[in-house]
Amino acid sequence: MLWSGCATGQTGDAINISGTKARIGGSVISNAGGDVEYWVQYGPTTSYGSDSAHETASDTTANTPRGIGVALSGLERSTTYNYRLCAQDGSQQGGPGCGENHTFTTPNLGCGDTITDDFTLSGDVSCESFVGTGLIVGADGVEIDLDGHGLLGPIGSPESPTPTGIDNAGGFDDLTVRDGRVTGWGVGGDLQGDRNRVLDVGGFGNTAGIKIGGAGSVIRRTTMTGSRFGFGLLVESSSGFIVADSTGNKWQISGEDARVVRNVLSPAAPFASCLYIAGNRNRVAYNHVAGCDGGSILLAGGSDNVLVGNEAFGSNGPPGGGILDGIFVGDFTAGTVLRDNYAHDNADDGIDVRGVDTRLEDNRADDNGDFGIDAVAGVTDLGGNTATGNGNPLQCRNVFCQ
Repeated sequence: MLWSGCATGQTGDAINISGTKARIGGSVISNAGGDVEYWVQYGPTTSYGSDSAHETASDTTANTPRGIGVALSGLERSTTYNYRLCAQDGSQQGGPGCGENHTFTTPNLGCGDTITDDFTLSGDVSCESFVGTGLIVGADGVEIDLDGHGLLGPIGSPESPTPTGIDNAGGFDDLTVRDGRVTGWGVGGDLQGDRNRVLDVGGFGNTAGIKIGGAGSVIRRTTMTGSRFGFGLLVESSSGFIVADSTGNKWQISGEDARVVRNVLSPAAPFASCLYIAGNRNRVAYNHVAGCDGGSILLAGGSDNVLVGNEAFGSNGPPGGGILDGIFVGDFTAGTVLRDNYAHDNADDGIDVRGVDTRLEDNRADDNGDFGIDAVAGVTDLGGNTATGNGNPLQCRNVFCQ
């Protein structure tokens, strides 16, 4: 409803709030139409004390709201602000028309801050700039407790090229990130260094989820998803890495002595494996991996790897689209152990073994498009393998299946 003047502001929500910035939404409306001047009054009380820059909505239609947005900067951290949207047009009488008072509270983190001490986030942080990062790790031994809040990036879709949410490219050790959300970034977290931990973090809607380097890092109870442009989890040249009880898609883990345990992985980008493993002495156990049209579990290379108790099913892509097996063991592997895995309902083989020096025991493979288990000659059959309902009437090759 218009005040005594001809134009008024209609106050909307505060969005994209960080420690020092916010964006105010709303609309302006004029009886007369035409150009309408608008601004936001804001401050710690309803006396306000500060005005945003005055802007103009041009050529508005009479009695029709025009949506606008106003950027506020230079705010104090951890502060509650009152604000309202005001407007006036060329025939205004009796002063500007201002909307209802609303409030928002800034968190204690500004986008791009460098964290050198333990830190607990006080509220959601939204970084709308396409330049810079969410936060930067600047010291060893830092714990970042998101405390149930979100570190929110600027992208609306996983394909947008944007920066990093949590940036530890400097390689600081003994970092802990826990209990919150890191979403909407080009890379959710770039965590180099040794013995870093990510616990109970939701990381989704990122172009790429988490990148890990160094030794002894641990991820538990965390979501890591990627897009066709990036991996949900990318572990490179790492040793002693652990990921457990987590969810996501398109994970690639390269290194030694990793433990990949009790995770749930779902379809990823076209022709991408849900879980790609390369390196030595890695253990992949009790994971539930489904619906990937580049293969569910792909062991690309390395020696003395163990795959035990995994369920891999639903690999199903277009003809000629790549690996459509539940579990695939590549040629350049040695000493692989496959035990107690269950592969079913995959477009090609349930288990496809190309590495001669592989041992198979107590695996089950049912209802796959071709073989239940298709192994090269020379593998070691330790017995107990079963296969039924597969497309190839032989059910298994170079392995005896009950």
